[in-house]
Amino acid sequence: MLLNIVILLLCTFIVLFLLGNKIGIIGSAHLAIWSIALSCSLAWSQFFLFLEYGDIEECFLYTWLISDNLKIEISLLYDSVTAIMFLVVTTISLFVHIYTFDYMKGDPRIISFYAII
Repeated sequence: MLLNIVILLLCTFIVLFLLGNKIGIIGSAHLAIWSIALSCSLAWSQFFLFLEYGDIEECFLYTWLISDNLKIEISLLYDSVTAIMFLVVTTISLFVHIYTFDYMKGDPRIISFYAII
């Protein structure tokens, strides 16, 4: 579940960056708002699962370097600090996306703005 949140936001950025002009300003705004809303709801559900079970989750991604006595692995760790940060960042980001939909109406660079934030 942890990796799904990150992949969802990364895919949204790629779609907005590559196809933002083709889907238009309204489509880009709706895609950005709905994807951050989905990631926010996933973060909340993951947080409640963490509260209920208290499991620290580690998601192994890949091994970056293997040397004689050194092995460096890239992974994501989900603990209490990560749970709180996911909640804070996704919830505030959702409110920022919703607020800027009306605030930046008429700005020609709104598509790239939604891709960046």
